[in-house]
Amino acid sequence: MSEIAYPSDIFQGLQPVSAATYYGAGGDSSLIHTVHLQWDAAFAGVFTFELSNFTGLDPKVTGTSGQWIPICAFSLASVVGGTVASNPATAGTPASVTVVAGNAGGAVLHFASLGTYAMRGKVNCSAQGVIRFRPHGTF
Repeated sequence: MSEIAYPSDIFQGLQPVSAATYYGAGGDSSLIHTVHLQWDAAFAGVFTFELSNFTGLDPKVTGTSGQWIPICAFSLASVVGGTVASNPATAGTPASVTVVAGNAGGAVLHFASLGTYAMRGKVNCSAQGVIRFRPHGTF
């Protein structure tokens, strides 16, 4: 296996207040195994992640029930300025990173043996701020 260094961030910029904004985080031929998030002190919100093995889906569109499945646990998570929730025992409860305004920081989330076709990040933003989102994988 070799590493896939993504050539650029999935997103870097001002995150608008919204109930859900989706960012594609990899797909065909890539095994995502880590995601790095960063946020400024103005941002407040919750990051979660979803998976799909169906081809042809637009990761930026909500989709219909069952097309995207929440990830319930990270294999390892490190965070500064936020709170990580990861509970593999509670099916259907998404693992998340919660950020309260006033706490600039970041998180690195690891997904062991993630062989799904596609993954996306979901951001529920309650206070506008700058975020940065970048995956890394193996091939």
